[in-house]
Amino acid sequence: MAELFYDVLASVWISIAGVDSRWGK
Repeated sequence: MAELFYDVLASVWISIAGVDSRWGK
């Protein structure tokens, strides 16, 4: 269960990082 949690967390983190990159943050 912990592995799945970290897997989802990593996906969300990458998504947020991509958005920040587009906005030039």
